[in-house]
Amino acid sequence: MAHFSGHLITDVGAGAVLGAHSLRYDLKVVFQYGFVQSQILGEGHLDEKPFLYYDSEKGRAEPWGPWAEAHLGTETCDTETKDLTERGMELKMTLADIMPLTDQQKGLYSLQETLGCKIQEDKSARGFWHFFFDGERFLSYHPETQKWMVLRSTVQTLAVEIKKIWDADRDKSNSYSPRVQGETCGKLQKYLKSWMSFKEQIVPPAVNVTYTESVEGITLMCWASGFYPSEISLTWLPDGEPLSQDSQDYRCGLPYENGTSETCVSIRVPKGKEQRYSCHVEHDGKHTTYPVTIEHEQLQDPGQLEKVTADNNGIMQLGSQSLLSAPECVSSARGA
Repeated sequence: MAHFSGHLITDVGAGAVLGAHSLRYDLKVVFQYGFVQSQILGEGHLDEKPFLYYDSEKGRAEPWGPWAEAHLGTETCDTETKDLTERGMELKMTLADIMPLTDQQKGLYSLQETLGCKIQEDKSARGFWHFFFDGERFLSYHPETQKWMVLRSTVQTLAVEIKKIWDADRDKSNSYSPRVQGETCGKLQKYLKSWMSFKEQIVPPAVNVTYTESVEGITLMCWASGFYPSEISLTWLPDGEPLSQDSQDYRCGLPYENGTSETCVSIRVPKGKEQRYSCHVEHDGKHTTYPVTIEHEQLQDPGQLEKVTADNNGIMQLGSQSLLSAPECVSSARGA
């Protein structure tokens, strides 16, 4: 393989999109009950937004979200599937090599590989390559020295032993240039044009205001769904004045499979006072107010927002990152 030297700076060309951007792939395998498990799970993130999901048991990398569904064709998904499958198999073999150096009495271990590329403001590109053991980053590739670095962790002794093996394996170190700096940075450059065009698209929220009555009083719920981007502000206005943040109950839902989001905010008010309230929604700089209408509707259980369904493909922990995590709930009080 070609040997890469220097500072890993690659000109991305005059046609590249200005600003900092990143592409990251996370892969994870598990050792349990004396065996490396067959399943390999992975995700791709573009500008920290998930766009690709991989499950070796399905045998296919699947687009995730509206941009990926619209722009990742069959050929691209075939390429991503091939790359993730090959890297996943290598990761399983690496874990199998590591396990004899550990206390296998514990019974459950995980190994995660994270590799990717960042394009800086000056349009230079730089790859990165890290390994996590049981959620701790313990080895990283240092491009300037073309060596593996041992990071401070609770498995530092293990990392030292693995580094010795990897430093002696020139194929592993030499694969940085074609695999990380070449393939991954190349994919980032390829994806950026359509990605930036998509990011300019706005999907406004569908807003529903509900009213339910109980012995404790009246519960008002303002529910926004199906919007993109995920940043949004909801707040209740009694007589046109915003309530404080701590007097409102905010709930954030998991993103839909198509990449849009949902969120809601509720309050409890005295009976007879409900029509004094309206819900103020701010999304992408647009402000809209929705009054309370007295229509007794069955209020959906807010707890359903936090339920992870089978359609979300499960939740897995990759290093310090949680896959399929819910979008950050933007406080209405901060946006008001």
